[in-house]
Amino acid sequence: MVSASVPNRLGKYEILRPLAQGGMAEILLARAIGIEGFHKLLVVKRVLPQLLAERSMVEMFLNEARLAATLQHQNIVQVYDIGATDGQYYLTMEFLEGADLSKVLRASTELGMKIPLEHVLLIMISVLAGLHYAHEKRDAEGRWLRIVHRDVSPHNVIVTYEGMTKLVDFGIAKASQSISTTRTGAIRGKVPYMSPEQCRSEALDQRSDIYSAAILLWELSVHRRLFESESELEIMNRIAYRDAPKPSDFVPGYPRELEAIVMKGLARERDARFPTAAEFQVALEGFAHQRSPFPSSRGLSQFMGTLFPASERPSFNIDSEEAVAPDRGATTVLRRSRTPKGRQISIGVRTSKAQESPRVVRAVWVLALTAAALGGAWRVMRSPISVGAAPSAAPASSVAPEVAARSAVVPTPSTLAPSPAPAPFPITSASTGVDAPSVPKLPLAPRERRLAAKSKSGGATGSRGTHARQPAQTKSAGSAAPNPTGPDHRLDEPLLPP
Repeated sequence: MVSASVPNRLGKYEILRPLAQGGMAEILLARAIGIEGFHKLLVVKRVLPQLLAERSMVEMFLNEARLAATLQHQNIVQVYDIGATDGQYYLTMEFLEGADLSKVLRASTELGMKIPLEHVLLIMISVLAGLHYAHEKRDAEGRWLRIVHRDVSPHNVIVTYEGMTKLVDFGIAKASQSISTTRTGAIRGKVPYMSPEQCRSEALDQRSDIYSAAILLWELSVHRRLFESESELEIMNRIAYRDAPKPSDFVPGYPRELEAIVMKGLARERDARFPTAAEFQVALEGFAHQRSPFPSSRGLSQFMGTLFPASERPSFNIDSEEAVAPDRGATTVLRRSRTPKGRQISIGVRTSKAQESPRVVRAVWVLALTAAALGGAWRVMRSPISVGAAPSAAPASSVAPEVAARSAVVPTPSTLAPSPAPAPFPITSASTGVDAPSVPKLPLAPRERRLAAKSKSGGATGSRGTHARQPAQTKSAGSAAPNPTGPDHRLDEPLLPP
């Protein structure tokens, strides 16, 4: 659940859970809720509460927000909004489902495999495309902003499960129009990915990011760290005053054309590097066009699926039926479930009682109707066939001659007379007109025999609607009449009231 230090809401955004925390800010998973069931997952970046008293940190955060909000590129994370609530500064940006390069490298190492070279090329081409866009960005008045990211590292490059690569975190980026500037001698960035001039605390330009990008390319293609040491000071000295080793020193058969591109990006003197990220990108694209298979986002997506199977990915699912804002009486709930291959996290919120009641009523009605239908069917199947049930009306064309004759003899209401048991199949077929097998004859009860005798002799039929039951089938020529005292006589036949 959301910790006590994290608010349930920041402005119009509902906070779901923390994702990560850095030295200056924390990353929170949130969602925006709109009308008619609209909701969208996004990420909220908030200044740490303990740093709000330091105005320099707040200014740096605001500088990042203003700078990143102007960048709209497919290879740069999109920033949506900036706000302040109760003295808490935050910005919102798009939520990416994927993994940063450090996790990609770790996952491939655990599986005992290297990242295929075509995927390495596609990732780096995308990173360089985003860097070039930021480097060349101008403000509304056409002034060149001279943006330098200054922290191009595996943690700030996200590869989505769909095969897209995005550059994130311009938190320490520097622009000529920034309101906050780095103090003289201050060092910003991750030491193993700094440029020589960055380690020497010199003025930076776009070529510093090119050196950092070349470190990424070296590590992804060689599959090992370029600068490693127990001391960050020693790493800085190696970067500032020593040339980087060649990839072929660690990977026999490393392509010479690619090695020349990598080493040009890693030149200690900035004038010897690619002057722009675009030229670095064009060089990689030229090399990629000579190779097979050709880099593609589809191939990279399939590779990400190999490293991070869908069953093992963190799942951030919102139950749309239970979506409700906390200010209407609901509380945020995180439900965790385990799968055989990994963990999934399902995110949702409880509904208020007012929203639950319609669903409860509908469920009760459905259960009641279902129980009634099942109960009726069970009673019909369990109960014996009623002899006194009224026969259903049938069209004149489909009534057997025997039944018509029986009705003509005694024109009394049929509802007062017991009816024969239903035939196992229709007497006639309405579609074909073929007669079905005849219905077995039913013997007459003693009282019915007396009434039948009176009817034949022209006597009265009885009083008060007495119905003389007729045989189910009239006597045909040459056939014997049923023996009323024979074995077919039913002693349990119900008698009509006198």
